[in-house]
Amino acid sequence: MNSAILDWDAVLKAGAGATGSKAWRLALMRELGLRVPDAFVVSPEAFRGRTPNDAIGTDIVDGIWCEIDRRGWGESSLALRSSATHEDSVAHSFAGIYQSVLDVRGRACIHSALQQVLDSYWSTQACAYRERAHISCKDGAMAVIVMPMLRPVAAGVVFTCDPVTGREDRIVINATRGLADALVNAQVPGDEYVLSQNHRNLDVMQMRPCDASTALSNAQALQLGRLAGEIADALDYTRPFFDIEWVWDGKDFWIVQARPITARAHATYPQLANQPVLWSRANSKEVVPHAFAALDWSIAQPLLQRMLTCTARLAGYQPRAGIRRTMLRCGRLYYETSIMQWESFDAFDVPPSAYNRLLGGNQPEISLPKSSVRDRLARASRSTLFLLRSIRPRMRAAESIRRAHDGAIARARAILPNSARELANLIGEQIEALLQSEDLFLLQAAGSALYLLTDALKKQCGDEAYSLAAALMTGGEPSITAVQNLRLMQLANFAADDSRVLDWLRNIERSNERWRDELPEGGFRDSFLSFLDDFGHRAVYESYLRSPRWSEDPSYLFDVILSLAGIASDQVDRRKNDLLAQADQRLRRIAPFWMRPTLHLLARLAQSERRMREGARSALTAQLGVIRRLVLQLARCLQDEAGFIDSADLFHLTRSELYAFANAEIPLSTARSRALWRRKQFDDFSNESESDVVIENARASTFPREPAQGRQSIHIDCQEWFGTVLAAGFARGMAHVARHPTEAANLQPGAILVAPATDPAWTPLFLKAAAVVVEVGGYVSHSAIVAREFGIPAISNVSGIVSRISNGDVLEVDGDRGCVRLINKACFPTC
Repeated sequence: MNSAILDWDAVLKAGAGATGSKAWRLALMRELGLRVPDAFVVSPEAFRGRTPNDAIGTDIVDGIWCEIDRRGWGESSLALRSSATHEDSVAHSFAGIYQSVLDVRGRACIHSALQQVLDSYWSTQACAYRERAHISCKDGAMAVIVMPMLRPVAAGVVFTCDPVTGREDRIVINATRGLADALVNAQVPGDEYVLSQNHRNLDVMQMRPCDASTALSNAQALQLGRLAGEIADALDYTRPFFDIEWVWDGKDFWIVQARPITARAHATYPQLANQPVLWSRANSKEVVPHAFAALDWSIAQPLLQRMLTCTARLAGYQPRAGIRRTMLRCGRLYYETSIMQWESFDAFDVPPSAYNRLLGGNQPEISLPKSSVRDRLARASRSTLFLLRSIRPRMRAAESIRRAHDGAIARARAILPNSARELANLIGEQIEALLQSEDLFLLQAAGSALYLLTDALKKQCGDEAYSLAAALMTGGEPSITAVQNLRLMQLANFAADDSRVLDWLRNIERSNERWRDELPEGGFRDSFLSFLDDFGHRAVYESYLRSPRWSEDPSYLFDVILSLAGIASDQVDRRKNDLLAQADQRLRRIAPFWMRPTLHLLARLAQSERRMREGARSALTAQLGVIRRLVLQLARCLQDEAGFIDSADLFHLTRSELYAFANAEIPLSTARSRALWRRKQFDDFSNESESDVVIENARASTFPREPAQGRQSIHIDCQEWFGTVLAAGFARGMAHVARHPTEAANLQPGAILVAPATDPAWTPLFLKAAAVVVEVGGYVSHSAIVAREFGIPAISNVSGIVSRISNGDVLEVDGDRGCVRLINKACFPTC
């Protein structure tokens, strides 16, 4: 019997499957430094073989009473709580279904209460709930939590989102004086407090007391709201939506239950209420394809919220508050594209098909209601207002980018303090400065000229408009990303002319931290160090704080430089000139002479927009680099002061936890436990795969339209896939399949790069590639921008192409038709 009685440590080791999610989550919260009462759990093993209405044997009661007596609880009032193995799970809450018994005192009452809890597993309502959830009675079992009763001044439930409206910027508290069982069972109304939250603070928005005497003061409600947010983030930083039962004993808040909120309203626009919810990794798979760590996400979430709404707000359109535009699923970033499609249409009259093309991906299109003349005039007015209001930010774009970039570089070179408190304050200031970079957000979202160009061309030549627009945008003044890549080619030319440098690059260990001391003197060294001064803030998958910057670890750059050595630099100019000449001929065929100057002007404005986008991204990345440097310094400081496990562990704490730990508001043991728990979550996420598009609310009455791209056709001699044209042109070559930029460093000149997606770290390889094919990418993605600048064809949104193509397969990439053709080697001469 004793082996079936588990303390919190044993419950944590046994896992939710053995003791039920309720007990396991309480044990986890206690491990994570949260205030959970002491208790023990009687595992289902104690009741194995028991059938409905079986009496409980005295040996079981004796064993439980022996443990109660050993803990000195014999004279105490106890609570016996259910913890069925499928209760309080992510999918099924079973709220109010199973029995919990309070104020249990004495051996006889323990026997009776235990019988009630176990019998509730076979109650009519429990069997009906399991049947609806398709859970067999044989697939579950009941564990029982035995816990001393707390004597509450007040108690209740707190929800970390609004379960009625679905708003995620709200925390809702239900409170009553004394015990909360009547409140939880909906027998009394209780007080209700609604708190508004943002990335800066928490406020009491409204309070509805049930009578003249409230259970909590506003200050206590705010304290509980902050605690609820901390609990939710500690349990699951990717989906922090929990229903938490609490007790206030006059001094402290105690947590007696926390379950995921499994059913809540979806906050959206009325026009989308009866449509499926569309989530897509379009764009995010290119920039942040891997799982987010907790610190990354606690910064990225408010940043993305501001970035995704900045253009609409500039035009006077008010995006709906409390809407979730992003989420993490298995740690990966998804955008709610149904919301984004609607806001683009409702604010600026951009149809879902056009928005999807700009964003990339293969998500369906929402259905649109009929628009009145008034609606269309309002959208036209907002579009005009946006164009007018964006003139000033665009005119000062170069200055804004330079100021942000230079400021970040200066902070990156500053001498750092050795005080954890000072470093935490600097981190907070830098994050706040990043979140207030409104001009950079607007420049990142620049795409109006490109939309106007493709829209004008589409009226002249239909779907050919996209390839023609891409061709017209070829070349031009290079973006900062193109400049970065051309500088790498110059370094490769330096290396090719200096055998000492080539030998050094070939033989240096990539993990060598003394590379600066060993780098041969001369022109290459000076140019490389100058390159790092300008671009050392960038990295492979640079949007993650955990990614080492090139100034810290330039090993990837060494591989790229070796790879580019010997490549003729004038081939890029030849390709661009050829494409531009062909584009001009096409334009003469399809557009009247009086339209051509306007189309060329729009093409130049679109080129300017891409420079703004890439420049703003570089400046934002530089600011992230400053945050990373401060976090690493904080790790060194805390390692000296507190013996923290590993500097990388700080990236597994949220912003608020990082500040609290640095200011000694939470102890080392709590910070360590949370970091280790998050690292486990992160590792689990990294080993899981997720689809590019997720559709929720499939029972909606209005169904979305499926996208046209990504279709496949099979011929006798070859296979074809159609995707989105990113850059025009035609190429034939051998496929080089890569899932990570390091796998593409040995790409041969003239090969066709096939990848899941590409962020700026991939783009130096475009200097060698004949064409680029990616599974996900939009018309304003990095693949598109740099491919156009370098004059190579590029096609995106070709689902599953990476798994269907092998290295060495011969491909044809037609950037005019958006077609990728796999040519069988046996029929290569005639296909």
